[in-house]
Parts: sequence; structure tokens; C-alpha cells
Amino acid sequence: MLGPDQKWFIDDERLNILRPNEVVSSFVPLISAETGLLNTPAAQKKEVTLVTMMNPSVKVGGLFKLVSVTAPHLNGVYKTSIINYSGDTDGNDWQQQITATVAENYVVPQ
Repeated sequence: MLGPDQKWFIDDERLNILRPNEVVSSFVPLISAETGLLNTPAAQKKEVTLVTMMNPSVKVGGLFKLVSVTAPHLNGVYKTSIINYSGDTDGNDWQQQITATVAENYVVPQ
């Protein structure tokens, strides 16, 4: 049974159950214009949303470091909560929309 602060998701055929301060890995990929950031990140309430080229190192429940020239007030480390993909290998659209929250005091569960 899940606790009131736990969320679950399936990724790569694996069930993940995390608390708000837990992440799936300590790996922190960089998202910037140089690595595929396609828009100016936007913040609403406690979430940030951004669009990047598809990047398999960004995972739901994982971390990433955002470096934006056009929205430097949003730069920092985030925990990914949602990824929506668009496009395929045969077309020009090859993007992912990421929704994330600020990652503070995160831990990788044992």
C-alpha cells in the first residue's frame, strides 16, 4: 500500500515508488541551449515546463540541471515529474516536453 506522500510510475518495465524527496538516480544531465533546450522555460506555481530535443538521459523521477539564458531565474536542479514525447525517427519533430519541480534535499532510495 502506498503512503499518502508516495507516487508510483512504471519506466523500462520497472515499478518505481518515490516520496517527494526521492529520485531514481543521482545522475544529473545538463539541459541548456547547447544540449537541446528548444524554448524559454516557463514556471507556474511550483512547476517548470520546458521543451527539449529527445534526450534519453532525462527520466521521470530523475534529476536534471537547467541552464537557461532567456530565463536565468529558473536555473537550477529539478526532478522530472512528466515527460510528453512528440515525433518519431522518420520525421523532423523529435521533442519532449518536460514538467518538473525544484529538487531539494533529494536522496536515492536503497
